[in-house]
Amino acid sequence: LSSSSAASDVYKRQTVNHPHIYSTHINHLNIAIHIHKMNNVAVYDNFLSHELYTECYNYAIYKSTSGDMIYKTNHSAWNDGIGQDSNRVLIHTIDDTHSLCKRLKTYMFDKINLPNIHFTDLHFYFFTPECHMPWNNDSNHDGSITIYLNPKWNTDWGGALMYKSLYYKQINGVYPKQNRAIVITNHTERSVIPTTKFSNTRMSVQCFFKIIKD
Repeated sequence: LSSSSAASDVYKRQTVNHPHIYSTHINHLNIAIHIHKMNNVAVYDNFLSHELYTECYNYAIYKSTSGDMIYKTNHSAWNDGIGQDSNRVLIHTIDDTHSLCKRLKTYMFDKINLPNIHFTDLHFYFFTPECHMPWNNDSNHDGSITIYLNPKWNTDWGGALMYKSLYYKQINGVYPKQNRAIVITNHTERSVIPTTKFSNTRMSVQCFFKIIKD
């Protein structure tokens, strides 16, 4: 699963004339945060530490090229027939006994600062060429985190995550970018536009969580 070609800095283009974007310094990382507070979507650049990102990327490359990866696909794992007309999305799950899973969940819990959350399953997603995800609200979970792993992503390859703003009556989109994280809560409608025939495989970490009621 190669990761090459030039990528556009979509995030910088999104920050122009957008009142809900600001920058801050957390743990010596320059993190750009894009928040639609009423829409429950947040985008973080440079989300993972360099060491943890590198470990996730190397793990994804090793598993996807070793020939021994255990995986499900969107055709069997996604509910209600989601993605049946899509090419295969490979879904590799790691459980809480895996040290990488433990460290990722601890890091994410500290970073996103959402109270009363409990992380459930954690996966590595591989969107092969000509994959997409139709509109859905992820009804089985209270929230999700996606962390993109490709070092480069050409926007001509598609694969952007789209989400609906109920309050502003518009559809917004975010392209993959190295170490970019997207946190979505409150069953916000989202989809992924198709990856193109000649795209690289779109690699990401995908983690779901429940919000514990007091």
